[in-house]
Amino acid sequence: MNGLDNISNKIIAEAEQQAAKITAEAKLQAQDIIAKAEQAAAKEIEQGQASIDARVADMAEKARIAATLERRRLVATTHQKLISTVFTTALERLRNLPPEQYQKLLITLAENALSDREGGELILNAADRAAYGEAVVQKLNAKGGEAVTLSEESRNIPGGVIIKRGNIELNCALDVTVRMLSDSMANEVNRMLFPEGA
Repeated sequence: MNGLDNISNKIIAEAEQQAAKITAEAKLQAQDIIAKAEQAAAKEIEQGQASIDARVADMAEKARIAATLERRRLVATTHQKLISTVFTTALERLRNLPPEQYQKLLITLAENALSDREGGELILNAADRAAYGEAVVQKLNAKGGEAVTLSEESRNIPGGVIIKRGNIELNCALDVTVRMLSDSMANEVNRMLFPEGA
């Protein structure tokens, strides 16, 4: 899956640039909130009464805490959006691979699902079935093991394969595969995009 790794690395690099810009904007927003709160507190102090001093300090602290929490919320939301964008972009890039690379991806997905060599029925979406179905089945069968056949049915999947064995289906559709990767790799992608932890 070197092609997938290369695509993922490129997507992550692009997302890192986006993440740095959005994180900087979120930090500026938080600083602006803190500055405004401090200005409001200073104005209260200038107006005078000693009893207000404690109240103003309390207000400033609450504003600082609120601004810090808001900044963290903005950054966390931004992180989640960017991580989601990484995986959405990965899916789109996989769907738009050049034909030869895409066919190799279909074969790799099917081989992974058929690692037990028990064969099965290969289900693709209609376009992939017409363009790649027979070639993929031939390459899979050339590797040995039980025969793989091309299903007469097609499925409404964005790409990838489904292996059917009786009532059991091994779903290796691209959206399912990317979603499984996003579940298992979200923390790693987060560390790569945001190494400073901000």
